[in-house]
Amino acid sequence: MHCLDPHVPSPGANVPPAPLEPRDTMDFQVTPFGALVDMPACVRMTASQPPGPMLSMRVIGGFGLWIGERRVDNLPRGKIRSLIKLLVLQRRRPLSRTRLCSLYWPEADPESARNSLHVALHRVRRALEASGTIVYTDEGYQFVPAGPTWIDSEQFLVHAEQGAQAEARQQVDQAIAQYEAGLALYASDLLDEGCHDAGLAGLAQQLRDRHNQVLHRLAELYEAGRDLHACLRITLRLLSVDACNEDAHGRLMRCYAGLGQPQLVERQYRACLQTLREMLGVTPREETVRLFRQLTSRDRPLTPRSPAGAHPIPVRNALLPHPHT
Repeated sequence: MHCLDPHVPSPGANVPPAPLEPRDTMDFQVTPFGALVDMPACVRMTASQPPGPMLSMRVIGGFGLWIGERRVDNLPRGKIRSLIKLLVLQRRRPLSRTRLCSLYWPEADPESARNSLHVALHRVRRALEASGTIVYTDEGYQFVPAGPTWIDSEQFLVHAEQGAQAEARQQVDQAIAQYEAGLALYASDLLDEGCHDAGLAGLAQQLRDRHNQVLHRLAELYEAGRDLHACLRITLRLLSVDACNEDAHGRLMRCYAGLGQPQLVERQYRACLQTLREMLGVTPREETVRLFRQLTSRDRPLTPRSPAGAHPIPVRNALLPHPHT
């Protein structure tokens, strides 16, 4: 076993440094740098050395890479940028050479694919500079940070998990705060819509699913607490990424009814009907039709139904912006 791949040359010393730049408007929080586990001995021994600069990467709010306080500009797009993301996001486990070649050069013959990988890894090392090392073992390639790391997608998952735990303890305010903090980080998907990237597709789908789950849970908590404006805000965001979500259409109808807007209830039902017909070729479920009829009946109560099992939450309507402002 060896630590450095002999096929990957060291980065040149004549690379001009990028200008110093503040970290835009991101509020960076440092996740504790945990112990190195299940790594080769040549990697584990670096844990006792003084930490290097923090590596910060933004992947769900537009792409950005920082080493210490310096933003790395003019990073190559395409395979190089994807490989940077993959190696950093999967830094806790090695990625085999065969897998990397099949992901990024599936149509090339083995020798050409290996050569392309070596060239790409050289460019990745130049981009990551002093933030860490790409080690090579019998199990494959692995990026080992020289210091702590902060990645927005990982911090989003931390907030999502802490929110779920708080909700399980019936600590509703804490759950809402954690879910909102996670959503503040999630401005866009790991992959743009229509972008095909075999290396990141699996991770992108996992993040997308968790994002939708957080939106659903947060909207349900707001509805249960009768915070209807906040519920509208979150549910509209959920529909922007999942237009065929019938439960979300129903929640919007209940919120509009609770706010005394029967015309918006009907408009939302028509939007649901049209979306399902155009995108899926189906009609709304009987449950959705029944809800619409109930909400538009002259004999219905003004208070919308809260989801079963939800816990009351203090009303926050006066503190939150109206969704149409």
